[in-house]
Amino acid sequence: MKSGRLVILFTSLAAAAAGCGGGAHETSASTSAASSTSSKAATVDWSWYRGDWNSMPSFGGGDAPAWSAAYAGFDWFETGYPGDSWKNEVLRGASVRPFAYINLSELDPGLAGQANYSGSILGWNGGWGLQLVDVTDWSWQDWLVRRADYAYQTGSRGIKWDARDPEIPWGKSRWDVNDAIASVMQRIRDQHPDLKFIFNQGFEFASAYPQYIDAMETEGLFSCKSYGPAWLQPWNDPWWWGPQYDHMKALQNRGAVIIVAEYLDPWSWEASQVYDAITGQGFVPYITNEGWNARGRGLYVNPGW
Repeated sequence: MKSGRLVILFTSLAAAAAGCGGGAHETSASTSAASSTSSKAATVDWSWYRGDWNSMPSFGGGDAPAWSAAYAGFDWFETGYPGDSWKNEVLRGASVRPFAYINLSELDPGLAGQANYSGSILGWNGGWGLQLVDVTDWSWQDWLVRRADYAYQTGSRGIKWDARDPEIPWGKSRWDVNDAIASVMQRIRDQHPDLKFIFNQGFEFASAYPQYIDAMETEGLFSCKSYGPAWLQPWNDPWWWGPQYDHMKALQNRGAVIIVAEYLDPWSWEASQVYDAITGQGFVPYITNEGWNARGRGLYVNPGW
């Protein structure tokens, strides 16, 4: 750390705990407080975070106690929905960069009143009970900017954007969708240049706008459960896993961090094999369960931490 150049923007733990009550979800009041972001001056936290200049930062996530997550050995940690100021404070105090989860293109009905989305519903993700939205709609774009600002104000220093490549609304093109996402990312970067972005499988957007991709995450790439001959060797599948692997290698060559989440028993022999295959490609593993509520195996981090 270089004296005189870094400004640590940490509030006291007591104030953080009192301000958010330790809750992990956004409230209507807090959303309202962060509702006017377009006129805000840029805010930058020059704190030092482990792993930021490493092509393989150790990554983990889930609903784990703050101190356990902070001192397990991770460099970056996904905390879930924005708003957990206490956990973010503890992570940042340990030089671990906290990432909030924001869904890029699907609306949780429980957040509908806060999002104020007025566009069309393009479909339904029945597995998770989420509505597919039009990301080119201005009301959705404003929600994403407000949500990211709320994440920053409550201590997150990264965003994990979920939901792959969004649906294309009628009369629009993939280029329109990509341009809309890029506009949102630039608005957020203008406000908070120090935020890092992880995208979950947004390959078409990444190809069009690689400058917004600090890291790309994919799921199941080396277990290849849908195609047995590709176990540990995704390039053996010419239809799904192979092309996805090629996307990831191309992004890696551009300097993006590549994260592979795998859903296996993190203590199993299979998990050890998958871990070795992932790291052998210079990718970052995180092996947990589909609910992300098992304390999984990360890069140089044993399960059960």
